Amino acid sequence: MKLIETPVDIAGLAMKVIIFRWNTGDGEIYIELTPTNEGIEVYCDGEGLADLDLEQDTINAMTIKPRLLI
Repeated sequence: MKLIETPVDIAGLAMKVIIFRWNTGDGEIYIELTPTNEGIEVYCDGEGLADLDLEQDTINAMTIKPRLLI
């Protein structure tokens, strides 16, 4: 498999990592999405121990829910 398209920033340069951040009230948590030739790498971290819950609702979709473990 070969990666042929990625999101672009306003300068028109391909972005390597997409970051989403949340404030949980107990600290921040974030997910990084990195496109690769094999698929999408998902990394979760935060202020403390972070974890991902993957809920598969249908065959073609799933919900990724980050949580901060205190």
